[in-house]
Amino acid sequence: MNVALMLPLFYEYARNLRRGVLDWVEANPGWRIIEIDPSAQPLTSRLARHLHGAIVMGEMLSSSGAGFQLNGLPLVHCQYMGGSPEGLGDPATVGFDHHTISRLAIDHFQALGLEVVGFVGLKLRDGAVRSIKVTPMQEMARTAGMRWAEFDLYPVNPSEQPEWVWEGRNLRDLVAFIHNCPKPAGLLAQDDYVGTMLCEIAQGLGYRIPEEIAVLGQGNRVIGRTGHPSLSSIVIPGQEIGWAAAARLNLLLTGQQVNPRVTLLPCEKIILRTSTTGASHETGIERARRHFERHALGGVTVQELAVVAGCSVKTLRSRFMENYGVEIAKEVRERRKSAALRMLEATELDIGEIGRHCGFSSAPNFFNFVRRQTGGLGPAEYRRQALRAKANQFPA
Repeated sequence: MNVALMLPLFYEYARNLRRGVLDWVEANPGWRIIEIDPSAQPLTSRLARHLHGAIVMGEMLSSSGAGFQLNGLPLVHCQYMGGSPEGLGDPATVGFDHHTISRLAIDHFQALGLEVVGFVGLKLRDGAVRSIKVTPMQEMARTAGMRWAEFDLYPVNPSEQPEWVWEGRNLRDLVAFIHNCPKPAGLLAQDDYVGTMLCEIAQGLGYRIPEEIAVLGQGNRVIGRTGHPSLSSIVIPGQEIGWAAAARLNLLLTGQQVNPRVTLLPCEKIILRTSTTGASHETGIERARRHFERHALGGVTVQELAVVAGCSVKTLRSRFMENYGVEIAKEVRERRKSAALRMLEATELDIGEIGRHCGFSSAPNFFNFVRRQTGGLGPAEYRRQALRAKANQFPA
């Protein structure tokens, strides 16, 4: 049996499909595989006459009429987006379920403690694209009580024009979207090129990743794995789809029916990297770090953070020191001290109000804290001393 494997070699998804097909062929000998890159090599009618079947990634077929040359042959289409491309008829189809991508993204951003989520991709106004990629995630966000944001990049496509990864800052509407998006936010990118571009722009604008903007890609492509920050990415089950496609084509080649005609495999895994989970690459530790940043002035405890992280106190202390260089209790004291002394020096706020802002429930507790941090000066005395020092430094 001569089987054409028509997959564009540039795409990570297509490379994984190829691995899955070849794994099946090695386990089930009998096919001669003929590889054709449809983006670079046209399929001639002369070659098509020698083929018994084909596995294609139809969206990537060139405009050379390859689909029409294949029409009539047993085919399996490895779907990436929507329906079958023109000229392929109604082939058996194996792909991945975009709804499971939406579910993974929402669950991941919720696990990080984020309340704003969104999607950045291409042709989001197109009904078919929107119903597959955007609407399910938007509905899931609404059900979870999360705020929504989205941006349509079209006609810019960084995966086909990689220069936009670095030149995306020239897209004024996208820059405005990043500025205006409520923060902290979690953004799902259409692919890893878009995700890398978002990281590049956001960092150039002075936003911290993932503290202010957490970016999640799709496809686990090389550009995301090697970027700075490295990109968390949803794994597309390409090898599994390739194996399933080969198994279905084998049924067709032996005269059997394929039912159902369309099979969608779930996406079930996220590779965690810096763009969503920071230096720790752990969801629980990053969630605890976010909780720490929000509540440090309130005197958050190590035990409380361990509960948020879902780990032991010992593990939490170790991870914070290893990844952030922070000894938690000491850092809380330093932040409360810095905030309290700064407000005493630079504002006219009531001392009791400053104490409450720094997480002290009673005036005596705040008084004793300031005395310990200043070598014996109470809040009022420290403020008077700071004002005298300022007056002497800048006499009238």
